[in-house]
Amino acid sequence: MAPSHKNCIDVLKIWLQERNIDCVDFEEKVGNQDVKRPDLLLPSYNTLIEVKTMQPKEDQISEEKRITQDLQASRVASYFHPTFRERFFDDLKQARKQFRGFPNHSTAVIFFDFHSSFHRQDPIMLLRGQQYLTIAVPKNPKIKPFPIKSGHSDRPLRHDLNNEIGAVVFPFDRNEFRVFYNQTADESRKIPKGLFSSPKDKHYKYFDDNNNPVIVEEMRN
Repeated sequence: MAPSHKNCIDVLKIWLQERNIDCVDFEEKVGNQDVKRPDLLLPSYNTLIEVKTMQPKEDQISEEKRITQDLQASRVASYFHPTFRERFFDDLKQARKQFRGFPNHSTAVIFFDFHSSFHRQDPIMLLRGQQYLTIAVPKNPKIKPFPIKSGHSDRPLRHDLNNEIGAVVFPFDRNEFRVFYNQTADESRKIPKGLFSSPKDKHYKYFDDNNNPVIVEEMRN
């Protein structure tokens, strides 16, 4: 069974403490509210953290078992690797609402992915959204169909929609993170560079340009 949301928060607290970063339970700090609040506050960085978990569903667990059995029996195992864009989009939408009431804090959403290697999500694919290609089919049968437009729809960090989230973060090993910095976030939302400063962390800049998001790895010493 995959760890619970609370387990993930507890693990993250331990990792932050190992980095000498103080954190407090933000919901306890602001008191019980009808509306869900961000999970953690990092006072030294004035940063709010929301933790999300990507849990496998029953049909995915069943498929993972089938694939494993096929491989153990030396049979050919085939499957379709899904991208859970809708679930990812919904989680970010919820995080935006949670951050919205605290405009003077920088913000980050941390995703723990508990899918097996067969279904584990690619952060870059999730952040780019759904790729599309528009093809024109001429009425004249002598003219071959040709592409007229391409890009990405359902982009989760659209510049005209998502300014409350400063960064989206994915742990990829114990206390090691892939950090995607939202370049179109409001200035107050952008997280300090010193927050994820381990030499093993990986850093990326995310630029939304309407149709084709650009993700550039940032090298740090």
